[in-house]
Amino acid sequence: MLGGGARAGEIADAHTIKIRALAKLGELISSLPKAKGGRPLQETGPEPEPVKATPTLSDLGISKNLASIAQQLASQPPEIREAIAQRETTIAQVRREQRSIEVQRVVSLPDAKYRVLYADPPWRR
Repeated sequence: MLGGGARAGEIADAHTIKIRALAKLGELISSLPKAKGGRPLQETGPEPEPVKATPTLSDLGISKNLASIAQQLASQPPEIREAIAQRETTIAQVRREQRSIEVQRVVSLPDAKYRVLYADPPWRR
């Protein structure tokens, strides 16, 4: 029977393989043409050509949630993916940090000094 340490190492290895596989899946999904949905139109005539429809994610057995996670992992730089694979961080923590940086960049005030201060207080009617 395996000890707890050996099993924990195997679980960590499996997690690393899973994250790397999800990132690769995300790359593959991104390279697929977009499925238009619905049935493809067929030409009328003496011998219609076979119509090749683009498979949807559900046709491939991939849920929307799995596809979303895979594409989020694929969009990350390799060092972030590896940190997630090694359980140093999670995809949720990475998204929060990225969002925080984006908000700080948008909301930051200018560094320069200005001579004018403009205020528009509400008026009494």
